[in-house]
Amino acid sequence: MHTDDDFEIMKNEYGAYAVPKSYHMRVLPKVLARGKVYEPQTIKYICDHAADGDVVTGGAFIGDFLPAISKALAPGKLVHTFEPNPLCHEACRRTIELNKLANVRLHQVAVGNKPNKLPLRVHDFDKDEPAAAQSALNARASAEDEGYIEVDVVRVDELVERGRKVSVIHLDIEGFERQALRGAGRLVRRFHPKLVIEGRRTTAEWLAQSFPKAGYQEVGAWEKNRIFEATNAPVVRARPAGARRPS
Repeated sequence: MHTDDDFEIMKNEYGAYAVPKSYHMRVLPKVLARGKVYEPQTIKYICDHAADGDVVTGGAFIGDFLPAISKALAPGKLVHTFEPNPLCHEACRRTIELNKLANVRLHQVAVGNKPNKLPLRVHDFDKDEPAAAQSALNARASAEDEGYIEVDVVRVDELVERGRKVSVIHLDIEGFERQALRGAGRLVRRFHPKLVIEGRRTTAEWLAQSFPKAGYQEVGAWEKNRIFEATNAPVVRARPAGARRPS
């Protein structure tokens, strides 16, 4: 059980954040301690393209993207986010509460291409190791190994209620981005959302193979993220009034 003493409140132009005191040596808390914004270009891009639909963003970490995105949404739109690490999830929950973000939906899960349970590394073994390596899913580990817990893995398609339009999907999940996109196939094929993906140079080729009708092209790259936009408009067919969805 985490208490108020485990967290420090930091602020920047977008809002206030609950930061675990044990994370004081990580990059993001150092940025927030100066009142600055971490990955400002990425946040601005998401906000600029979010207004007409929902946004999926994760892993949430401490929720540092959430206040800005929440304010950028049109009335009735939602932020869907996820964070499996218990300490980060609690920090994110507190950040949502601090900023009164009524349009944010937080889930304590990881995301992937199919429902599953996987070991998640949650404890730091090497303080000099990058933060990305300190909290990550590892299919080759066991939840019984030191520093690991078992977490639920779900599809992004399951986090977003059917019928809700998604304008942007932002994924920074330590190498599991492609699995997560496979698990978001319904949303990607239906709405062709903007994709903000941490990762590899080969992502463009993979997207072309996985979602050929969207015609995704890389339009930018900054702050470790690659930005993809569809060149083909999505075909969204409305069901006739009174029609039932096939079971």
